[in-house]
Amino acid sequence: MRELAAHVKARYGIGKDRIYWYPIDEPSGEIDDPTFNSTISRAYYAAKVIKEEDAANLTMTDPLPVFLESKAIDAALPRLAEVYDVIELYRPKVTAGKKRLVATQNIKEVWTYSIITKETHPVTYRRDYWQNMRDGYREIATFWHMTAAAGSPFDSNDFATPGRYDDYASLYVDFANDAALLSRRQLVADMGYEDVRLVMWLRKRFNGNPAMLAKVDAIVKAAADSGTMEAMDSARDRLLSLVVSR
Repeated sequence: MRELAAHVKARYGIGKDRIYWYPIDEPSGEIDDPTFNSTISRAYYAAKVIKEEDAANLTMTDPLPVFLESKAIDAALPRLAEVYDVIELYRPKVTAGKKRLVATQNIKEVWTYSIITKETHPVTYRRDYWQNMRDGYREIATFWHMTAAAGSPFDSNDFATPGRYDDYASLYVDFANDAALLSRRQLVADMGYEDVRLVMWLRKRFNGNPAMLAKVDAIVKAAADSGTMEAMDSARDRLLSLVVSR
């Protein structure tokens, strides 16, 4: 870890404040398993060691989606909050009006992610950002994946696993010709990021003005609740009008 962090800093200028250590993918099970057979007990221990090496090390975990609905999550989240800076939740399991997950307030940051393929409608990529802003989570709405594909992203009939044709890529990369092509899904995801920057700017501008902050939040909620491209476009126009308001 020390060597990798030093290399990334020397070659790319990326410091520890921009590196998140992610020891185990989608952990689940009993957090206090003394045998360490559960992946979440190993995820806890790994992050504990990473933090003991240097408290400045940042950590992130993403509990298994179905685990978020289990009883064991109530015991796990407070413990994970002890050693993880970011807990990334599976967006479809975080629904509007649902009771906030236990110990969320003790977690420094909450991100979300989605698992979506090239068959997914582009609106999903943008809507996740709006839902995060509505629900009070960090604006980061990641998805699987920009370049990962089961075989070639240009061939819908190939597969990496028998019976599966899951091409996740939102960027079509041709390594042979050193070229890349944006999908409509990636373009819409970029629009969502622009929406986020606009909302964050307005929230900063109207800090200390409860009436205007409430107006921004109402616009965000309406767009997130509807979830249509038309609603998000309309919300952006309304937010832009606030930018030039006095």
